[in-house]
Amino acid sequence: KSNYIDEIEIYKDSVFVNTLKGISVFPINFESMNPVPPIIELIQAQVNERPISVLNLQSLSYQQNNLYFEFKSINQKARGTFNFQYKLEGIDSTWQVQSGTVNSCRYPALPPGEYTFQLRALNEDGIASEISYTPIRISFPFYQKWWFYILIALCLILIVSVAFIIRIQIIKKRNKLLSDKQVIEKALSKSQLSALKSQMNPHFVFNALNSIQDYIINNNKELASDYLGLFADLMRKYLNLSQEDYISLDEEIETLNMYLKLEKVRFEETLAYTVNYHENLDLSAYLVPTMLVQPFVENSIKHGLLHKEGDRILSVNFEVINEVLIIKIKDNGIGRAKSQELQQFRSKDHKSFATSALQERLKLINESGEYEINIKYTDFVNPTGTEVEIRIIKK
Repeated sequence: KSNYIDEIEIYKDSVFVNTLKGISVFPINFESMNPVPPIIELIQAQVNERPISVLNLQSLSYQQNNLYFEFKSINQKARGTFNFQYKLEGIDSTWQVQSGTVNSCRYPALPPGEYTFQLRALNEDGIASEISYTPIRISFPFYQKWWFYILIALCLILIVSVAFIIRIQIIKKRNKLLSDKQVIEKALSKSQLSALKSQMNPHFVFNALNSIQDYIINNNKELASDYLGLFADLMRKYLNLSQEDYISLDEEIETLNMYLKLEKVRFEETLAYTVNYHENLDLSAYLVPTMLVQPFVENSIKHGLLHKEGDRILSVNFEVINEVLIIKIKDNGIGRAKSQELQQFRSKDHKSFATSALQERLKLINESGEYEINIKYTDFVNPTGTEVEIRIIKK
């Protein structure tokens, strides 16, 4: 009847309430509903264990992502008779409920984004307070921002463009190398023909045919026939080998023996030669540039032994040391110094075709990239002589 209560009296199972407007009576076990909603208030916020103003919650960095909230509620009954409800919009899909005796909550390791912390209280009869809204914004790290993605995209475009340009340059360089290789191969073929011409030079052919003529005149038809057959075999061998870039070591030695046998006849048995190699050396396993050794042997005979008086001795030795093929050509001739003196008496217009062709060919072989060929000359004084060492290294 009135909000002003003067006296309350309990008698038996009833409660008597005296007010200014009269007396109200109701049973002692009367159940009534509390229609008054509680009052809710957010009293503190913390970021990374440090207090922060609620207004500053809208400008947090991506590292400020450990949030703590503390709140309170005013209710007509005891504290334990009501509940707190809260949720972080963007994280929680439903309200989180806890007793009114626990007045805080925590959200650790929040990802960047925008959130709203909602908070309310319910009294003992389920009457809810007004909802408290607290906006929160955690900014993205620089590597997750739009300008960083654009920068990465530009860098990728730049890298791809540079890689494309480099690739184009590599292809151009490769094509140039292939073109250069073709030029070198053509030059090598031309050099091989030059080497063939030097080996079939008119002096050699004239001397061989002249020896055959002498045998015929002296009625030594059998020897002339054998010599002519050997000469024909050697010419055929040279022509066949001119088609090959590299031949096996046994073919090189076979051709060399044929050549030296003809030269021995021309020197009327005053030339003694040996071709040596270790018995365990697999001659078929090693390749040498076609017609490489014979020009050096020819130079030893032409410039060293031809002008020597008495016995002429020539040795050719093949050996392999540490995968390097070593060929040594040694003679007891007059030596390079004496030979150069004799060359001075020849015509100034004369040029050693075999020597220049050989030097050009060695240069081209080294530039081709498959083999490296090194030449070393050693001169002997007493007794005189020359040794040529050829080292063939497979790259």
